[in-house]
Amino acid sequence: MRVLLAASAQESRRVPSLMTLRYLKHMKEAVARADSAATDLRKALRGLVDPVWVERYIGERMPPLREELKLLDAALRRLAPQLYGYVFKKR
Repeated sequence: MRVLLAASAQESRRVPSLMTLRYLKHMKEAVARADSAATDLRKALRGLVDPVWVERYIGERMPPLREELKLLDAALRRLAPQLYGYVFKKR
């Protein structure tokens, strides 16, 4: 997705497609599932592993995913506002 965004930024005729926005939507869903899995991991390891290590494990993985998603979301919202609205409109 980064390559698509770089191409869009360099050439005005290359605007993100509907598929690109759908990829972003799938990424958002995947990060949400990972957040849920982190909660499940905490529950599964409760009493088996010191919580500090579980939090460290999760903390090293989730923030970079969230940050990348945030950057991609902002870029696509800026480059293709109408498509963004279409894909992420409230239903």
